[in-house]
Formats: sequence, C-alpha cells, structure tokens
Amino acid sequence: MPRVIDHEERRSEVLAATWQVVATEGLEAATIRRIAIEVGCTAGLVTHHFASKDDILVAALRQVHIAAAKRMASHLSSGSQLKTLHAVLLEVLPLDDERRLEWRVWIAFWGQSLGKTALAQELHNRYAEWRNLINGLLRAAQRSQEIPPQLDVRLWTDLTISLIDGLGLQAVLEPEYFNTPRLKKVVASHMGKILQDYQLIESS
Repeated sequence: MPRVIDHEERRSEVLAATWQVVATEGLEAATIRRIAIEVGCTAGLVTHHFASKDDILVAALRQVHIAAAKRMASHLSSGSQLKTLHAVLLEVLPLDDERRLEWRVWIAFWGQSLGKTALAQELHNRYAEWRNLINGLLRAAQRSQEIPPQLDVRLWTDLTISLIDGLGLQAVLEPEYFNTPRLKKVVASHMGKILQDYQLIESS
C-alpha cells in the first residue's frame, strides 16, 4: 500500500527541491517542471500544493529565513545581550553545508527580486525583521550597561547587517579563503569594536 503523504510534508519536499535547483542551477532553472523532476513527482502535483512558480519561490525564500530564525532562537535569553548577538551572527553565516546551501539560495534571490514585486516584498520583510532583532539586542545591551548609552545603535545595526551580507557572499564565492575560522575571527573583531565604543566621525 503506498505511503500517504500529507499536504505540509509534500510542500516541504517541494521547497527542499526548489532550494537544490536554485542553489545548483540558478533561479531561472527553477521551473515547475524542473522542481517536479527533483521531487520525483508530476508537475500537476506541485501545482496542487502551490498556486504558481512565484508562490513556490516566495515560500522557498521564506523557508531560508525560518530555518535561520529557529537556530537563532536557541540563543535568545536573559543573559549577556552581546554574547547573544555574537552567537546569533555566527548562526546565520555559512559555517556548514546546510547554511552554505541557504546562502546560495538567498544570494540567488537578490538579483531576481528587482523585477518581481512579491520577492522584493519578501526580502524587505526579512531584512526588517533582521534589523529589528539586531537593534533590539544592542538596545538591550545598552540597558544592561554592556555598551555605552551614546553608541549609535542604528548605525551599528546597519554596519552589522552589511558585514554579515558581505561575509556570507564572499564565503560562498571564496570558501577556501573565507573559511570557518576566518569568518569567526572577523565577527569577533566586529564585536570587539562595538565594545570599544568607537567614536565614528562623519565626513562632511
């Protein structure tokens, strides 16, 4: 008797297949037919669970965020907010095969989102959540006097996100140079600069 697969399980299989296709062949290759082949089912079965290709792509992009958010959540506590931030930043970097796959998918969506409203909105939402998390941890660190009150939290939030995006991109493109020890060293250096309360001078 064939195994019965429920709706959510099939959706998860489709999204996992989409990740693989996008990461190895690019976003343009992620057609419904190609995804169905990767899953090992018919195109009709894929469209039974997703309304369109764009629906699949948005869900796949959202799943990248969900996977990272679950890992980050395990570090959120009432302890040192800077230690929590440090751990959270390491969780999103491509330090293992699973996270390298996530980054390849994430990067593939960057360019395509420019011409697709749904993807652009999804990226906007994810970055808004990411900024809120980092901003919240830094403000909590100020309240607990781990960092000085005059620290420009908004600026350091932007610097932190820019750093992580740059490291993630370079680690995918140059994995031998930006290996795990180097990624950890760069993040540790960044955290040290936050602690030192650098006086950043804006050029006029």
